[in-house]
Amino acid sequence: MVYHCSRDELTALGRKRDPKQTDDFGAFKEGVNQFKVAFRELKTLFRQDPWIRKNCVVAVAVGEGDGTAGMKDETAFAEIREDMERFARVIFSGKPSDRDFWIGRKCLSPEEIEKKYHSVKPCLHGCDAHKIDRVAAPDGDRFCWIKGDLAFETIRQAIVEPEERVWIGDERH
Repeated sequence: MVYHCSRDELTALGRKRDPKQTDDFGAFKEGVNQFKVAFRELKTLFRQDPWIRKNCVVAVAVGEGDGTAGMKDETAFAEIREDMERFARVIFSGKPSDRDFWIGRKCLSPEEIEKKYHSVKPCLHGCDAHKIDRVAAPDGDRFCWIKGDLAFETIRQAIVEPEERVWIGDERH
């Protein structure tokens, strides 16, 4: 059965997965944990739906533990990893070496990045704090600064000009 990402359908998915759920919130929470979208389906949806292309940006994490870098040594996953990185317009990473790679300052030039991954990409770094005292206290003071107004259009501009519009560090660059 196909479940859509709505509260009612996520609750139904949670109840199907765990029929012992009698509480709506518990069933919803289980449904949220179980809900997955296949990468192929996501790509198809982007191709077919103009609203999504206009109003959404795909980002991929590239970390060792929870991102595409975790697949880099597995040659069987090389094409899948590169396809995900090509499809994304934004990279989630706060590592300076990742920023340098994705703007073409490392082993590949900007032209080589564009040829292999369709475009250079901004690296954005967000809060993944698991404790309240870690909120707004990133490791190494790696705050993410984006030049522009507080608007979705600013993210679009960061995609076009990642080197000029995004900086990760302790203060604005």
